[in-house]
Amino acid sequence: MHFTIITPSYNMVNYLPDCCASIRDQAGPGVTVDHLVMDGGSTDGTVEWLTAQDGQRFSLDDPMPGDRAKPNGYRLYWVSEPDDGMYDAINKGWARATGEVLAWLNCDEQYLPGTLATVSRVFAARPNKDFAYGHALLIHPDKRLISFRTAVPLRRFYIRSIHLYIHSASLFVRRRIIDDGCRLDTSWRAAGDIEWLGRVLQNGYKGHRIRKALSAFTITGTNLAHSPLGQKDTKRRHQLKPWWAVTFYRPILWAYRLEKFFWGGYLPKVRVQYALYDHSETRRVWTAYGVGFRWKS
Repeated sequence: MHFTIITPSYNMVNYLPDCCASIRDQAGPGVTVDHLVMDGGSTDGTVEWLTAQDGQRFSLDDPMPGDRAKPNGYRLYWVSEPDDGMYDAINKGWARATGEVLAWLNCDEQYLPGTLATVSRVFAARPNKDFAYGHALLIHPDKRLISFRTAVPLRRFYIRSIHLYIHSASLFVRRRIIDDGCRLDTSWRAAGDIEWLGRVLQNGYKGHRIRKALSAFTITGTNLAHSPLGQKDTKRRHQLKPWWAVTFYRPILWAYRLEKFFWGGYLPKVRVQYALYDHSETRRVWTAYGVGFRWKS
């Protein structure tokens, strides 16, 4: 199966190499990957690092370069030009995607080993499913594990009333969703994924929950969701909530919590072993014990 992975980037050179490495090693039997790094004009050495890689630079004013075949099944493409934020960068990447399955992976995120092979098998076995998602790990910058976030079945009324409770790093969509015109709304600066996934569900697309951790998300302390832009988007989301999401907030919240309990989302994980890049040529293995679900430092 052919994947196109988009990485929006801006002044994240300390994280980008590990992100790219975690995508590059996914290619293998049955999995080929186009990786598009959509850089917004970084000034921290990102462009110099990308220039030194075995990839192809392109311009947003020109067609994507050819020569999409690589012996190892992985191809890096990159651009460094101003954009209108993360969601604009992802949309521009999607417009140039050729993969059967699309996703985005931010610079401070990594795929866990075998993630794309797992997703490929899921989609091959379930042609009627439009998207798939799985669990995620939350980690410190030094790769210590903070929490294990169990993916609970996606329901539009949970998202509209409470919040988005899966991580975009563990979400994959068939390209037909994007070809149908379901793009990210760039008027959002930090919560565009919440609004977009709500529309995906509203439009009737069907998802599949993968009972496996697929990615790791770094709590850097400067994540966009916790920035002033994120707070502004949170306030806007509350203002746009439909009446039923406000009126029945408590029952919906308790229904979500009961479902999360049913799927084991509140149970600590006795032992979690995971492998990530840490400014290294190969993945390093960590083991954590008694891992909970809370976002704690």
